[in-house]
Amino acid sequence: MPQPKPDDTFERAKSAFLDGVQHSEAGRDAAAEACFEASLALWPARSSTLFNLGAVRVRLGKFDSALVALERALALDAEQADAWCQRGIALAALARGTDAVASFERALKLDARCAPAVHHLGCTLNELHRHADALAAFERLVKLQPGQAEAWFRHGQTLQMLERHAEALPSYERALAIDDALPQAWLNRAGILKDNESLAGIAPVVADSGEGRWTALESVELGVPAPVITLALMSRFSSQGRSDYARRLLAMMRKGFGGHAIQRSEKEPPLA
Repeated sequence: MPQPKPDDTFERAKSAFLDGVQHSEAGRDAAAEACFEASLALWPARSSTLFNLGAVRVRLGKFDSALVALERALALDAEQADAWCQRGIALAALARGTDAVASFERALKLDARCAPAVHHLGCTLNELHRHADALAAFERLVKLQPGQAEAWFRHGQTLQMLERHAEALPSYERALAIDDALPQAWLNRAGILKDNESLAGIAPVVADSGEGRWTALESVELGVPAPVITLALMSRFSSQGRSDYARRLLAMMRKGFGGHAIQRSEKEPPLA
């Protein structure tokens, strides 16, 4: 008498899921979507498959159906920070900004270092005209991703929305130093310099944090030549009280790259 074949439903669902993951990683989102759907037809209550299906649909711009999949995934497992983040992206795309903010915040409660959630939270807050809150998000983002040009660009853009132009410029400089192929950063930077050619409000005083001074003194003690650092230090000392555009720009760039303080000019009005 022939033996009944074992049920291989799970294995077929797993195989379709793994195929979907491969397609997704290769950027073949339509094929990935089909695989995840096939996997769910065999094994419907699998949160990881629902999450991946939702994420793929977000990338495909299918935000309504993405939201359905992501909410099903979260109903099965509400502790997925990435799922809350993707849900927020879908909600923001559907013009449900307040709900999106709540979703991003939920993601960050689960994973405080979820950079995509911080990024999209800041963007959504800006769309809601909550620029001060957005700035707090992007300040958090540049700490999480100091080497990401997009983070610095968004930081500068938000400062500009708050009309804090003098502070926005170093952020654009930082973004462009990381990736000079950011046309909007170049345009925004040029706009600030064009509208404020004198850099009014920035004193031509380059801050001395003490590191350069220590290096110069050590080079003397050790007999090691350090002419560039020493000359730069002397230039900082000589900047006191000089109305010099180059030093204004240098002061702003050092703030962007090293977090050095900017001394505000009391003789000139702040930037508009």
